[in-house]
Amino acid sequence: HKEGTQAKMDELENNLTSYRNMINPFLNLIKNGDNNYAMINTICNNILELCKLVENWVNDDERYPEKLVREFKFNKKIRNNFTVSLLEIQMKLNENTEEIERLKKSVVKAETGYFNHRKNKRKLKTRKVELEKKKQTVLDRINRQKNELDAVKKSQRDAGAPSKKESATFQEKLCHLEASMQKLEDERKKVNRQLKKLGQDMKPVNETTYEHKVDAVTFRHRKEEIEKLNKSLEDEMKTLQDRVSTIDANNDMLMKVRDMKLSPETLRKCLREKQKLDSSLSDGSQNLTDACTFAARHIGKD
Repeated sequence: HKEGTQAKMDELENNLTSYRNMINPFLNLIKNGDNNYAMINTICNNILELCKLVENWVNDDERYPEKLVREFKFNKKIRNNFTVSLLEIQMKLNENTEEIERLKKSVVKAETGYFNHRKNKRKLKTRKVELEKKKQTVLDRINRQKNELDAVKKSQRDAGAPSKKESATFQEKLCHLEASMQKLEDERKKVNRQLKKLGQDMKPVNETTYEHKVDAVTFRHRKEEIEKLNKSLEDEMKTLQDRVSTIDANNDMLMKVRDMKLSPETLRKCLREKQKLDSSLSDGSQNLTDACTFAARHIGKD
């Protein structure tokens, strides 16, 4: 309003100056009657336009407090929306934080189960290696006993018709070897049973060990995802909090301006300050005039 009004006042002043120049001397007023009439019409239009600008300025000025209130309410509505969003984010952060704590416990539990079962798995594997070595040792002994038994039988056949004493010795040796082989065979079967049972025991241990490992990795990955999500939510919350603070500051300023606008004291204060300024400028001009007058009295006297 101020710029438009000032521009219109400048235009009016320029037109008035032009009109004064057009009517002086009086002869020009007679010669340029049509131009003078057109200028008078322009000046009148300038005055009407200026009055309209001032009227709009005054009307807008009267409506300004109401405009401030509307802006305040609009900002308040936006602030309320931000507040709801902040509450939702905070609730989500709380839920995620609780979930992270649960996942931490789940990771510890899964890792503990994994390490315990892996330790047990290694023990079973060690036991399996021992049994397989034992089985191989028994098989080697069985083969040796079998070879020895075959050798004794061949020796008996090669000897022809043995004496009673030799026959008894051979028979005793055969019985001893057969009994030893039977004992080794029983031991082989026992080792096989142990290996079979060990294989049955290792299967669930292997499966459980793998499950615990997968669980630990899954829980840890999920925990990291939620932590990243929380970081994003915290950044979003910080942005909203800053915007709420900005709105609060703006609304405080709006209400201060409205209170100043509606307060009669504001106008009186402005008038007093203008009077002080005018008085100061007037005193300064008078002081300058007095100084020039005083100095003029002494010019040329030296």
